[in-house]
Amino acid sequence: MSRPSGLRFPQFPYLMSRLMYVAAMILIFRTLFPGTLWIATLTDIFSTFVFTVDTGGIGAAVFFVILGVALMRQKRVGWWVAMVYLGFNLLGSL
Repeated sequence: MSRPSGLRFPQFPYLMSRLMYVAAMILIFRTLFPGTLWIATLTDIFSTFVFTVDTGGIGAAVFFVILGVALMRQKRVGWWVAMVYLGFNLLGSL
């Protein structure tokens, strides 16, 4: 039995977790294959439309995977950490 959610869009934490997984995969590919044009383009597109992943490495990828797992399991602390991180990311990009 799942926990009741007060969200109007109950699939939103799952969507956010998938975005965290994609960000982690992009960072891992960028670290393993530096200088590859299609990975640089993919990083730029993701950073422009979703959130910034330009300045990260393996540590940031592990952070995104852990955050994605917490969001997928609908942990409240994961949601707060994601919102604080994305809030600072938004303020830093203004």
